[in-house]
Amino acid sequence: SRRRWWRAARGMTLKLALLAVPLALVTSARAYRKGSLSRSGALAAVLVGSVSLTASIRLGCVLLVFFASSSKLTRVGSARKAELEGRNYAGPGGNRSAVQVLANSGAATLLAVAHLVLRGAHHRAAGARAWWAEPTEARLSFSGPLRALSLVQLAYVCHYACTTADTWASELGVLSRAPPRLITTGALVRPGTNGGVSPLGLGASLCGGLLIGVCYFLMGKALLPPAPPAAAPAATTA
Repeated sequence: SRRRWWRAARGMTLKLALLAVPLALVTSARAYRKGSLSRSGALAAVLVGSVSLTASIRLGCVLLVFFASSSKLTRVGSARKAELEGRNYAGPGGNRSAVQVLANSGAATLLAVAHLVLRGAHHRAAGARAWWAEPTEARLSFSGPLRALSLVQLAYVCHYACTTADTWASELGVLSRAPPRLITTGALVRPGTNGGVSPLGLGASLCGGLLIGVCYFLMGKALLPPAPPAAAPAATTA
């Protein structure tokens, strides 16, 4: 049940810190072997993954969904992409460098650090002696003591929703059979032109952003306890 999930999550911060680095290392090494990441990109991914997975299970899962889905889509139609865009792929998956990894995930990693700091401050304010042994997940609440933490979570999810939408649109939109149009003027442009959009690319963008939101929602349903029942209105006497 969700209550058992919640009890199991206690103390998860310390456990996640001990598991996050090995998991990030394994994931990055696998991506490096497959050509999805360059050597510098793999090192950057270890940092990004370790921080996000330590901050929160949900935030870490959002990152993994973005990375896994984007890496898969980068391989789709790679020969045609190279032909249309006039670029040479270094290998399957685009061989992303540290600059590309940090461009996509640097801001979100800072948000994950902020999540760790704010969550620790919240638990200390609540009287917890060991904040790192407290639950890693918190329900969104835009009023009260959890407001800042909730805003950071929302900003993190929105960041990866936008990043995933952009990546999916770029990787699939260039394969559209319909000629793309410049988003500013509507003029027809060649596939791969910056600012060019197509129905396939727009659809992929919508699906990518939606996937991140659904992932975050489902992980919350699994990890968070049921919402407390609303208080019954006080009875009045005549």
